[in-house]
Amino acid sequence: MTLTDDITRDLTQRLRAQRQMPEQLTLAALANEYGVSATPIRQALARLMDSGLVERLANGRLATGRGTSQRRHARPARKPRPAIAESVSLTETVEREVLRRSLRGKHEFLREEAFAERMGVGRTQLRSVLHALAGAGVVEHVERRGWRARPFQRDDMLAFLDVRATLEVQALDLAKARINDTDVTQFLIGNSGDAVAAGAIDNDLHAYFVEKANNHYLAAFFASHGRYYSRLFDFAAADANRLEEMAGQHSEILKHIRAKHWARARTTLRHHIHSQAPVLSAAIEQLTCHHQTEFQND
Repeated sequence: MTLTDDITRDLTQRLRAQRQMPEQLTLAALANEYGVSATPIRQALARLMDSGLVERLANGRLATGRGTSQRRHARPARKPRPAIAESVSLTETVEREVLRRSLRGKHEFLREEAFAERMGVGRTQLRSVLHALAGAGVVEHVERRGWRARPFQRDDMLAFLDVRATLEVQALDLAKARINDTDVTQFLIGNSGDAVAAGAIDNDLHAYFVEKANNHYLAAFFASHGRYYSRLFDFAAADANRLEEMAGQHSEILKHIRAKHWARARTTLRHHIHSQAPVLSAAIEQLTCHHQTEFQND
């Protein structure tokens, strides 16, 4: 069973059971939730549209379709069916708040009632989001004590990067026969000078290697442990110089792949992953100081 099959099955079950779905039915929102690239999400959505569980509206947005249980049983709608959200989703907002608190490096608990009030949502809705983030390793749930922002720890980051480098290089080896030249070209465009200037480089090549490796255990590791540090690195990589450096390393990896220089691609990929440690450490230190001041009255 492929990654696309797994995602399609999970989304189908959630839609039919009317379980919690992202407020934004977009490629980006779903890719973030599942910790994968846009490719398997795009393929899964195409299948769901074929089955009628998802439909594309006249304005191009996606919405739950006529194949969901709500339509099938003709239940009266409590509110208009949401199209793709026009603002930042609740999951993204909560996740950002949790990560900002994580930067303080303290084992502090979130007061659920106060946090829900601050987010402008009910505790049940907030709890559903926190459960999803706990599954991705972003927040921790301690029985009978509540939710705790995962504290950033440098040694933990270094341990993660070490394991990540080993597994991602393995993923590249497994993916070799499935890597598409067209995809490589698109990734190169997404890491070009124009992309850097726009402040939006394509960082999905890492998830692409894992996807193309077609190994459930590799995918499970990154889905469970990769999200936390990938989000922190989003903070760290906002600087234009860091974006340019990262894009250059991505391009070097991709050019070696296109030339079938696999040994060089592996070496460059491993170097690229380990080079994130000093960049992330420096950025986190700066951000930690900033957020300690920002949250001193929380």
